[in-house]
Order: sequence, then structure tokens, then C-alpha cells
Amino acid sequence: MMIYKKDQETAYAEIMHMFRYYYQTEWAPESMFKGKSRLWVQALNHLVTQGYVERKKTSHGYQYRWKAARPMHF
Repeated sequence: MMIYKKDQETAYAEIMHMFRYYYQTEWAPESMFKGKSRLWVQALNHLVTQGYVERKKTSHGYQYRWKAARPMHF
């Protein structure tokens, strides 16, 4: 079970890094998340339900944007 926890923490860190350095306040297209692991997508969905990431419906799927205060470091 420890490996799962480590992988989950890695997924959260990757998502925060992506929004912090690549998208900042911009909307990220859903296509950016295609091909990610199931654990990674679950982590993203958990961040959406917790209110850290905002999701909006578009004509081509969904877009995501970091909504919470930015973390200082990981």
C-alpha cells in the first residue's frame, strides 16, 4: 500500500507543477491529460472535487485551471 501512496503523491506533485509552470492562470485543454495513468486522472478528479482545480465544459470536452492559492514549493 505504501507504493500506491507514493505514486499518488507523485501524481499530485506533477499536476501542481504542470499548472504552476506551464499553464499558470490559463485553461489547460483536456487533451493534455490524455494518455496519463488512471491514478493520475483520479488525482486530478480529486483536486477538482476538493476545489483546487476548476473544470469547465467546452465544445471540445473540458478545460481545467488551477483555482486555489499556489503552493510555495512541493
